Amino acid sequence: MQAFNIILGFCFLALTIAEDVTLPTNSEAKLVPQKKGERFEGQWKVTTSKDSFLIISCGITSSAFNSCKDKILIKQNKESTEVCVEGKNTFHVQDNKDTNEAELIILTNTPKAFAECTVYSILKPKDPPKTQ
Repeated sequence: MQAFNIILGFCFLALTIAEDVTLPTNSEAKLVPQKKGERFEGQWKVTTSKDSFLIISCGITSSAFNSCKDKILIKQNKESTEVCVEGKNTFHVQDNKDTNEAELIILTNTPKAFAECTVYSILKPKDPPKTQ
């Protein structure tokens, strides 16, 4: 667990060089990591307008089953989610209507492993009128 915290801290510290992605309402962006040697790496800070929220959909494929050698890290509202490989293909979807931003990191260490995410900006639903 301590090793994970060190890796997580290093990854989020490295977000100072993350790519900024600003999504207009009702749009999407595909986040694809770049190949660096034998691995793929990508870091993004995604934001949308205050009247919108983000839906994050990620997939990861790897031969390193049931491990975190290849992973996706998602941070929203000071909460972190680590998506590790549970089978040959692992998918994860999350939304948080309380925030309009997210930080994502994709790291792969296994040959032929690959991951990507699509982030959708959705207009927040309006509250229904109050009846008296």
